[in-house]
Amino acid sequence: MSASLLADCIFADLFSGTAAVGRLFKNHAKQVLSNDKEFYSFVLAKHYIENTKPLKRAQTLIDALNNLPPLAGKIYQHYALGGGEGRLYFSDSNALKIDAMRTQIDKRAFWAY
Repeated sequence: MSASLLADCIFADLFSGTAAVGRLFKNHAKQVLSNDKEFYSFVLAKHYIENTKPLKRAQTLIDALNNLPPLAGKIYQHYALGGGEGRLYFSDSNALKIDAMRTQIDKRAFWAY
């Protein structure tokens, strides 16, 4: 199907998961409908499909998050091997980064960057 034909179509991503397919089609179709049972999928779809304005300070925020010291929190404790529950969903270093980032994002002061 050519891009010109898609411009008049509504695209339905019925099992959207990470919303990657809907995100791919959002600039080619008239509208994208996204559906999934999981709440994380709803959050990703809201961001990837509905957000259209670029955040001017995105790189500043990303740099600030990437330079945080590691922090052992919920993700490390429950989803990394070193956290004690024996899970290996995330590496220890990535889990520590995620916890540091989640904690910083929860602080309203972070958004003042």
